[in-house]
Amino acid sequence: MVAAEIPTLVLPNSSSQQRVPVVGMGSAPDFTCKKDTKEAIIEAIKQGYRHFDTAAAYGSEQAVGEALKEALDLGLVSRQDLFVTSKLWVTDNHPHLVVSALRKSLRSFNSV
Repeated sequence: MVAAEIPTLVLPNSSSQQRVPVVGMGSAPDFTCKKDTKEAIIEAIKQGYRHFDTAAAYGSEQAVGEALKEALDLGLVSRQDLFVTSKLWVTDNHPHLVVSALRKSLRSFNSV
C-alpha cells in the first residue's frame, strides 16, 4: 500500500481543507505489548499508512506516540501527513472528568 493510493476525504468543518485518509490502522489490544505496537506502527508508516487510531482504554496511546516520533525522527513521514484519532472512553464521559482525560491523552502524544 502506498500513501498516494489511499483515498482521503476533506473534513467538512475544515477551513484549511484538512484531509483525512479513509483507511487507518487501529491500535486496539490485539498487540500484546508496547514494543509490538510501536514496531507495527512504524512498519505501517513504511507501508503507506498515515491515519492511526487509538484510545486511552486500549493502553496504546503512548506506544503510538513513541512510534510516530521515531518515524518523524527517521524522516519516514512529516507531521502534516499524519492523522491521529483517539477516543474519550465512556468511564471518563462525565463533565468533571472530560478535560482531565483529554489532557492525559494529549500528554501520551507529547512527543509528536
